[in-house]
Amino acid sequence: MSAAHRARLRRFGAANGTPPRARPDVWGDLLEPFLDTESTHGGRVATLERPAAAGLDADETARIRERVGPLMAA
Repeated sequence: MSAAHRARLRRFGAANGTPPRARPDVWGDLLEPFLDTESTHGGRVATLERPAAAGLDADETARIRERVGPLMAA
């Protein structure tokens, strides 16, 4: 999201009594295994724990990764 849109969204939220909330980047965690980077064991565990905290269990995370895997490889 661009800075201009972010500022407008914050103003809208403030005007309507909706405070900003920080959320984990679930898609970033779901797609992490497909990146051309190395990760530690702790990093790999974290990419399962954060989606779990957002409501995706390990099986659902695996299903999503299986589904997007061919697209990421392309």
